[in-house]
Amino acid sequence: MSLVYCPGIDTKNIISLSNDEAHHLTRVLRKLEGDEIHICDGSGNLFLGTIVSSSKKQTDIRATSLVKTLKEPESKLSIAIAPTKNISRFEWFVEKACEIGIAEIIPIITKHSERNRIKLSRLEKIIISAMKQSGHLYKPKLHPLTKFYDIIQKRSEARFIAYSETLPPKHFINLADTTKYTMILIGPEGDFSPSEYTSAIDAGFYPVKLGNSRLRTETAGVTASQIFENKKLIPLNPQMP
Repeated sequence: MSLVYCPGIDTKNIISLSNDEAHHLTRVLRKLEGDEIHICDGSGNLFLGTIVSSSKKQTDIRATSLVKTLKEPESKLSIAIAPTKNISRFEWFVEKACEIGIAEIIPIITKHSERNRIKLSRLEKIIISAMKQSGHLYKPKLHPLTKFYDIIQKRSEARFIAYSETLPPKHFINLADTTKYTMILIGPEGDFSPSEYTSAIDAGFYPVKLGNSRLRTETAGVTASQIFENKKLIPLNPQMP
């Protein structure tokens, strides 16, 4: 299935694709005028459509019918995570977490952060590509860089912090409740500072571990994503340490 991302599309109007989507459709997939395509709007809707016209400067499409609409998932995982010094590792996390099915990514600035600047536009492109690759109809939300002490004030139904300097008694797999909007905090390579950890606990975040190994930041993010997604699908042993 040739999937095109086009937010705000409907069956009444002809829409011009963004340069990136037009290039992928016509240069990579080699689709031509009159070809049938599938279009997602990132908000749960999948349309059947056609390429109305295509040139070097512009590609226009029309949605001809609505194929299906998916309700927004009730179970959502939001990961607030410190971008890595090597940006390619953080981009890898963004791609894989989106393929798995994350709802929100919140890059955070902490005391030990190794990177305080990111290109949101590049990360958005990675998110869109991962969404199309995995066939998801909801585009994960990417937030701008947010200070740690601002993010712990953000509301969520279930709140966790992965912290490697202590050995939390519970694994995330035991405590994650996939019926709730869940946030987990993942720190930089130097981890959260003791004062950040204490502040998070005071704000209602519960400490968890993601395994028995010390994980890189990006690996921890992907691991948390997979744990949450798997728990929606497979009954897990509640006695796991």
